[in-house]
Amino acid sequence: GGGGGGGGARELCRLLAFLRMSRRASVSPQGLLSSFPPYLKDGGQQDASEGVRWLLMSVEAALGAPGAPHGPSQPPAGGDPPQRMAPHIAFTGKSRTEVTCSGCGGVSSRGDLFVDVQLPVPPEGEGGVTPEGVPLERLLEAWLRPESLSGGEQYQCDTCGVKRDAERRTLIEEAPLCLMVTLLRFGAGHGAAKTCTKVSVPRSLTLPVRGVGGGG
Repeated sequence: GGGGGGGGARELCRLLAFLRMSRRASVSPQGLLSSFPPYLKDGGQQDASEGVRWLLMSVEAALGAPGAPHGPSQPPAGGDPPQRMAPHIAFTGKSRTEVTCSGCGGVSSRGDLFVDVQLPVPPEGEGGVTPEGVPLERLLEAWLRPESLSGGEQYQCDTCGVKRDAERRTLIEEAPLCLMVTLLRFGAGHGAAKTCTKVSVPRSLTLPVRGVGGGG
């Protein structure tokens, strides 16, 4: 137990063992939850994503691997079998955010590593969402759709020296072997109502990977 990383890894192993081998009708995750550090116990919306990152670091520490991933990569040929693969290899992907200025056409870009994708869930009735819910693929398409920056959100272009309308988009450069998704069901601000829209999840998913230089 305790808030240490090793305790988190042990409690996660215990929970997974119970889920796999126990004949109980239900299994409590309380042991795992109690191992979390204090800053993950305040009930904030970010806890799911922060908790995943902390668990990955905990497992990395237990395996003796580096605590901070350096980027997505494939396991070396003849290396460890998949069940011993370092967590950052399985869960880390690479994305790139590009902003295109409408004035000069210049493009600024920034690369990022991610271990989960955070997708807002629209309420029923918005954008054609029906009582049957929305497929996960549609949420991913919305996340990757180009976004217009105008009005109060204009882009400060270094080349033009002034604020300009622009287009921002996110590209996936390297997809993780295992994609973790955080569904954002609360809007901005305190007291926002929870969105209970059903989200259907496919067994497998192909992400639109686009490499550096525009390759599809």
